[in-house]
Amino acid sequence: MRKKQVWLLVFGLIAVMINCAYAQGVNIQEERVLMTALGNVRAISSSGHYSYVVSRDTQGRDFINAYFVDYLTIWPISTTQLPVIDYSDHYRAIKVSGDLLCVFADNRASVFELTLTEPVTPVWRSDITMDGYFRNAEFDGNHLLTLYGGLLTSWDLTDPALPVVADSISIPNASSLFCSGTLAYLGLSNGEYQVVDFADPANIQDLGTNQAPIDGSLAGVMDHTLIVGSMWSVMFFDATDPLNPVNVGHVDEQGIFDVGEIFLLGDKLVIRWYMELYHDISSHYSIHDISHPNLPQYLGSENINSNYLLYSDGRSRLILDKWQSYAFIDLNQEPNTIAEIGLSSFANIATSGNHAFIYQQNYALSSHYLDEAMPEPDAEIRVTDLQAMDIVGDLLVTSQSHGVGEDGWQYSPNVVSLYSLLNPYRFTLISSFTCTGEAWPTEEVRIVGDKLVLSNGSAGVAIYDISDFLAPVLWRSFDDQREDKSSILEGNYLYSGGVDSYSNHTIKIYDLSYPGVPLTIATIPLVSQISHMEKVGNLLYMISQNHTLRIWDVTYPALPVEYGTLTLPETPIDFLIHTNAMVVLFADSFAIYKLSDLLEGDPVGTCPLQGVGISLALRGNDVIIGTNNKAILYECRDAFAICNASGEDPTDVPQVQLLGCYPNPGRGFITIEYRLREAANITVDIYNSRGQRVNSMDYGMQETGPQTVVWSGEDEQGTACRSGIYYYRIRSKEYGVSGKMVLFE
Repeated sequence: MRKKQVWLLVFGLIAVMINCAYAQGVNIQEERVLMTALGNVRAISSSGHYSYVVSRDTQGRDFINAYFVDYLTIWPISTTQLPVIDYSDHYRAIKVSGDLLCVFADNRASVFELTLTEPVTPVWRSDITMDGYFRNAEFDGNHLLTLYGGLLTSWDLTDPALPVVADSISIPNASSLFCSGTLAYLGLSNGEYQVVDFADPANIQDLGTNQAPIDGSLAGVMDHTLIVGSMWSVMFFDATDPLNPVNVGHVDEQGIFDVGEIFLLGDKLVIRWYMELYHDISSHYSIHDISHPNLPQYLGSENINSNYLLYSDGRSRLILDKWQSYAFIDLNQEPNTIAEIGLSSFANIATSGNHAFIYQQNYALSSHYLDEAMPEPDAEIRVTDLQAMDIVGDLLVTSQSHGVGEDGWQYSPNVVSLYSLLNPYRFTLISSFTCTGEAWPTEEVRIVGDKLVLSNGSAGVAIYDISDFLAPVLWRSFDDQREDKSSILEGNYLYSGGVDSYSNHTIKIYDLSYPGVPLTIATIPLVSQISHMEKVGNLLYMISQNHTLRIWDVTYPALPVEYGTLTLPETPIDFLIHTNAMVVLFADSFAIYKLSDLLEGDPVGTCPLQGVGISLALRGNDVIIGTNNKAILYECRDAFAICNASGEDPTDVPQVQLLGCYPNPGRGFITIEYRLREAANITVDIYNSRGQRVNSMDYGMQETGPQTVVWSGEDEQGTACRSGIYYYRIRSKEYGVSGKMVLFE
């Protein structure tokens, strides 16, 4: 619904799922992860339908992300944080064998076990200190062969909590390791490699080096076939005699393209090719069946951006890093590219019925059925510049705009689109139009009955009549020389929060009763930039960037009166109101407050987030949070039940209940009657029709129940006030209400 500040939209990586216990015995359960975003991928390994991806987020934290990969589908399963290593280093590989999983970095390795009760959740068992740079590692059942620096080591992982060195051998110049059967081939230099036999892991046998150099570098081993890469071709050698290989075939691109990365996946070979052309680099990868290496069969190729990165699991899958997303490629499926996962943060979330609609920044807008255990996307539209959206019933409205020009401070015009969600499994476009006014990204979209309100930042506010979805019509628009952040339309009144060029932060209240330029009837000063507003009954709630939530009584829009202020523990990002509950999102947590007790300052509870909070939506008793790395659904039934236990709505049962005033109109003395729900120190303020306070009367502590006060019709100096409309404000430290009266001289 709302566009968030750019500084909040940081890239991240999936974090550990957490169950949060609230104060007052309330349980909030992280029920399921709806979507996840990867950080920078470092390695991938697979076992059956599961793929395990090592990646790093922007804070330098490393994670193992487990995915269930099926035809055209990727489901996030779990996230496990890895032990912290030096920020300048990173994990370089991951290997899986049965129920064992190992990740490798320079000078260290970590051992995990895939438990029987949770077969896809890695559980840490031990760390191993290594000596030197990581070169490669290969599993053989419960035994692990590692090459660090020039030391080849065989590890017994029968007890993953206590790794044991079975044997080791020094091979000083070894730079790569590839295994086939019980033989390990270690690449040296100048076309040489060394062969060892680890049939007995406790007694590694050195078989020697190849007799004749190979023209290239060892890149893989398949059965008795060596894969060797050179500058312009990939060659295949028969190594039936491991030390006397015989060239039996090759693959090239007619000397036009240089060989880049080489990936061996079973009996298929993937080769990345590069060519420099007019200071630009062209790149593609080709796939070959090498089950008969003397007759390699070409299976196809795909052009890719030369800056994209490829990672292989060594079995059947690759990941293609496409900057804003990762594509999973499975060579055993058709088509090979089975699905993509977006990289970026979850900037907007809205709900309709049992579906959540989630926008992943710079990637796509997708719908998710919330009552599934693993809610994969039901429908998706690729969109990279969505700024704001809102949903009411079966109508979805989006606004798109993106930066243009080298300075990044110019924008394309806002394109507003209306979609039907009658079928949530498909986005049905009804109509779209270019928003009037200066091109500036939309800060907020609100659907209000048959009106659409667009807060367009420096372009002002535009209101469209959408009673005919097929032909929206501009109803009112105005540029008030401010950057409008959040707007609420109610009847003929518009409440708009923003900041002008002099850094004056205000909420302006406009009367739209008359055609032409809206009439400004009130201005509420703020001390910092407003982020979002909501209106419930006669109360206007707003959050700003100075740790405060302020409430104003706008019973009379021309005379807004401050109702109260809540100091929050940190800067709020967003908030929504659900009956008698308010959900407030912070950068690293969210909190649920009871609305009728809001000014007491104590939430029902707070829950930390593993990520940076960005967006917020509600569905029944569920809270959906979008962070920089995932979208999560929290089941909040108990918290909302506590908030609504009394059945009270703070707009229906106010702290002060006005009973009226008499005579009204009156001459001279006017009596004001009200009822207090609890004892409080009461002050009554009198304002004229221009919002100027003319009198303030302090009545001290008053008891619970009905009360009366009398205004003499005079100002603070004892001078009789002129005839006209006056407003009275009854307030305590925590709350206040207003009424209107007419005075005759």
